[in-house]
Order: sequence, then structure tokens, then C-alpha cells
Amino acid sequence: MAKSTRQYVFEGMELLPSALIPFVEKRLESSITGHWQVEVVQRVQGLRPNSAGEVAWDQQGLLKAMMAFWRDAFATVLGHPERSYVSELLEVRNKLSHNENFTYDDAERALDSMRRLMEAISAGEVAEQLSKMRDTILRTKFTELQRNEERRKTQRLEISVETVAGLLPWREIVEPHPDVATGEFQQAEFAADLAKVHAGSAPAEYRDPKQ
Repeated sequence: MAKSTRQYVFEGMELLPSALIPFVEKRLESSITGHWQVEVVQRVQGLRPNSAGEVAWDQQGLLKAMMAFWRDAFATVLGHPERSYVSELLEVRNKLSHNENFTYDDAERALDSMRRLMEAISAGEVAEQLSKMRDTILRTKFTELQRNEERRKTQRLEISVETVAGLLPWREIVEPHPDVATGEFQQAEFAADLAKVHAGSAPAEYRDPKQ
């Protein structure tokens, strides 16, 4: 069974912690004096220390920590675009947690933002995986668009054929001229059957030169 767009986004988000945890911890450790773990747990809602006294990171916690400590720890190595990616991915994480659907465009954008963020922190391997997932979404979208267009063409053709098949013969709609109705009119509007003219059996307008 083919994966849904939501499944691709979910799997993409699952790739982030392996690359973000070492990057985020390194930045926090070098930027915050004292026990940075305590500072992070206090400032970022939802984060808790694990049994080893380390921060129990998850996707949301990592992204929220980056936003909360942006000026302190991340602004010197990342720019405004990367901050936008982090903010956007928090929204993506929220949509996933509420089981919301993702259109092809939603999924493509989310995966592209993940990829760009990974490239910015030099996580090339993860970025490559995300790029492949994004390409799959784009191919699937293109295939679906082609399929829909073929359906529309088929429907238009069927309607056209049904319309033609349902048309009444023109003789049932418009009463033909007597010449046409009796088969007297053959080649052109005023052409006469010369044999009948010669035999004197042609209609009056053909026998009388004045007509």
C-alpha cells in the first residue's frame, strides 16, 4: 500500500533528532554559562531531564529550544531563513500531533524545509534522505495530476459521444424544401434533372425559362 503524504511528513520529522541533538547541545553548551541543561528545562515548557540527568529531547523540544535560545545560541550561526524553517516545523509537528491531513503541496513544503534546515547545520546525510522523500512526493503528485487529466478527457469524450448519439435527424427538426424531400434536389440549389426537362415532367420552374 502506498504511503500517505502524512506518513512521509511523519517519517521526515523522525529523522530530525539524530542530527539536531548534537548540534543543539553543542550550541547551548558553548553559549550558556553554568548548567545549560537546567536553563533549558526551566525555559522550555515540556522538557524534562531523563534518569541520567540529561535533557530528554524530542522533536518539539528541540525546535522549541532553538526558538527560545535563538538570540543566545543560534543567531550567530544561522540566519532568518533557518529561523523561519524552525518555526514552520513546529507548526508541522503540531499538525501531526492533531492527526491533520497534508496535501501534496503541504508535504512537499514541509520536507523541503526539513531538508534546508539539515543542510544549514551540515547534516548532509539526513538532508539527502529528506530530498529523496520530497522527490517521491513530487513524482506522486505529477502522476496523480496526469491521471486526473486523463479522467477529465475521457469524461469529456463520453459526453460528446452521448450528445452526438442523442441528436435527432435534421429532417425531424426542420422541414426540408419539397425538392429535397422528394429527392429532386441533388447537386446544387437550382440544378435540374435534364432528362425530366426534356421529357416535360420537370417542375414548372425548370420548364419555364422565365422562372
